[in-house]
Amino acid sequence: MSPHRVPPRRPVPPPGTGLWRDSLVAPSNAILLVGSAVCVLSAPPTIRYVNDVTGVANFSAPLVYAGMTALSASYLVLMIRWKGGPPETQQRAARLVLGVYALVIAGIWVLFGLAEVPVERTQDMDTYYADTPCIGLTFDAGYQIAKYTAMAARWKGVDWDFLSTDVSPPLVMLAGVTAAAGFAVPRVGRAPTEGLIRWWDPPVVRLARQEIAICDGILACVFCLDDQVRTTAYAEAVASLAADGTPGIRSPQQATVVAEAAMPAAARVQVLHDGRAEVPARAGTLESISQPQRMVLLSRALSSSPIVARARRQAAARTAAGRD
Repeated sequence: MSPHRVPPRRPVPPPGTGLWRDSLVAPSNAILLVGSAVCVLSAPPTIRYVNDVTGVANFSAPLVYAGMTALSASYLVLMIRWKGGPPETQQRAARLVLGVYALVIAGIWVLFGLAEVPVERTQDMDTYYADTPCIGLTFDAGYQIAKYTAMAARWKGVDWDFLSTDVSPPLVMLAGVTAAAGFAVPRVGRAPTEGLIRWWDPPVVRLARQEIAICDGILACVFCLDDQVRTTAYAEAVASLAADGTPGIRSPQQATVVAEAAMPAAARVQVLHDGRAEVPARAGTLESISQPQRMVLLSRALSSSPIVARARRQAAARTAAGRD
């Protein structure tokens, strides 16, 4: 019988469902899906088919550019999620991005409705209508530099349309394939938890890889960070600081970092248990990962703090009790 009383547990999700609470899953899947849709919709045969079905010349143009705008929004949301921070801050930033880009998409359709584009153009829409009100640079804002150059050349009376029709599409295809591979490959096979550090790597590379390893490890279990674990560990750290009985606790800042390190340590034990994880009643946040100097202390606490080790053991005991 464990000396620690096991609190009532909330329902444990079935194996595998924890993945869908990963804050990176939704934006990365959105990138794959929207990116694939844009690639299909931007192909000339698809453009002709959509225009024929709708009966509107160049209807595919705002459809494709709206998809590209949504893809850009998905990239930004993914960056926000990967950066981490308090969930409330992440939610506000993501909502702001989605709101702004929704306005951009609405603007694309409004400008297309105001423009006069009767001649179907499957490959050179940008340059052919470069001088048309409401459909020039504003319609294509934020996209391929090659297209901008071709449009600027058309304004100067020079025909560089090959940059738009021949150079830009292969670049977009190559970028799309590379980005898709980057998101898909880690889901096919197990990605390494940390990068290989060689003896000749400069300190800045070592620091960057250590930061990435910490952030990726935390993101894998961020949905089950328990603030109660932090509170308990902080009380132990403060008591140890007053008694000067635990190595590595020499300041209130170190006590705070050790307490925060206990949360991912305990959460990882739960995540590694057959893919299951208990959803905490009060979610915790990690402030230490926003400051490089604190990340060093966090890394040391994760590897050597007896308080963090005790949090792992207690999490393992709770997991075993829940399984029984």
